[in-house]
Amino acid sequence: MRSATAAAYRLARAEHSGGTLTATVDFDPGAPIFAGHYPELAVVPGVLLIDIACLLATELAGGAQWRIHSAQFSSPVHPGTPVTLTADTRADGEVRIAVSSGGRKTASIRLRPDDSEPLETREVAQHPSGEPVVSRLPHRPPMALLDGAITVGDGRLTAHCHRESIEFHRYSTTFSSPDPAAIWPATLMLEAWCQAAAVLMMTLEPEFTTPAVLISRLATVRTRAEVEMGETLELSVRLLERFPDASTCTGYARAGQRTVLDIDRLTATLRPFDQLRSSS
Repeated sequence: MRSATAAAYRLARAEHSGGTLTATVDFDPGAPIFAGHYPELAVVPGVLLIDIACLLATELAGGAQWRIHSAQFSSPVHPGTPVTLTADTRADGEVRIAVSSGGRKTASIRLRPDDSEPLETREVAQHPSGEPVVSRLPHRPPMALLDGAITVGDGRLTAHCHRESIEFHRYSTTFSSPDPAAIWPATLMLEAWCQAAAVLMMTLEPEFTTPAVLISRLATVRTRAEVEMGETLELSVRLLERFPDASTCTGYARAGQRTVLDIDRLTATLRPFDQLRSSS
């Protein structure tokens, strides 16, 4: 497991006790990714917490590839406050990670060994073009990953994420990759898809202007294949349900003719930054 300083965080210490591994993480408030997530109020991306959870799972149980069985986020994590992750192994191979910050539980992540096989090519349904709303996302470089909304309508969205969006993260150690110089980090592919889902949510809730996008739950996320830095991600999102304060989506990501990422379910909410500040 990495113990050296990464681009945006440092694993301060890690302690083994039987089948449990506890690590303390310090996030650098001055790291560029927090200026882009978000400029108005820095929030540690949920996918970064998942990325670190995967590192702990590998250290604790071995294996290199993990499937997100579920991830629940109860409150935002802000850089500058130490975060503790406690990972426990189960008899069935599952690793459960509890995340806490400032004395309160902030997330719960369940990972399972991933033996996913590549999927056959999926046809992307074409829908009427809608007004691009990518500019309404609160994300800014280097965490603004979408090139644009390609098609929007009928509760669906297809967007692209091209190599220029990911160039900042080449060689970076913030997000895990088998080859940081050549391969997309899997959790950044998930972040790009979540941003596409947020764009779809904004088309359904036009009253929000550049709101914070908060993930409350992810269920069954599988990485199907690696993606080279020079490839374009095509992100497909479909609305499942709308609730008074949240939306649920499903979808996948493709690179060329390959399905590289599957997301069974995402539940997220849009919240004004003023409301987020008051609860911090």
